[in-house]
Amino acid sequence: MINPSEFFEHYGQAAYSKNRELMIGLYHHEAELFDMWNSYHLQGIEKIGTMVDAWFTSLGNEQLEVEFGAIDIKQGEQIAFAYGFVHYRALDDEGKILRQMRNRMTVCLIKINSAWLVLHQHTSIPISSEDIKGVFE
Repeated sequence: MINPSEFFEHYGQAAYSKNRELMIGLYHHEAELFDMWNSYHLQGIEKIGTMVDAWFTSLGNEQLEVEFGAIDIKQGEQIAFAYGFVHYRALDDEGKILRQMRNRMTVCLIKINSAWLVLHQHTSIPISSEDIKGVFE
């Protein structure tokens, strides 16, 4: 990526095409992720790659559409901080939505030579105070 804003576009493209190399290519080799799912803490590109493989395999023939919104980026010369909302939609062959969820994503990127890579990523959803369950919509 030549600028931090490309992260969101490339992430969506990688998810839609289930392109492992494009997805893990967004991350620094020492990246640390705080995720919402089973492996809620991942450190290092090898573990991130394992998670990406499991994620893409779990989709089977489904396509994954990823849409970001309300993105805000604060950028310096060597570090950038970006956050926004992300809407995931699993689609069947005809484009019908099978399931969907919204969550929040925050990334910290560092500039290595001329490339921007994610060093830290955090995803979350709100928790209902009524039943202590995640609010996915």
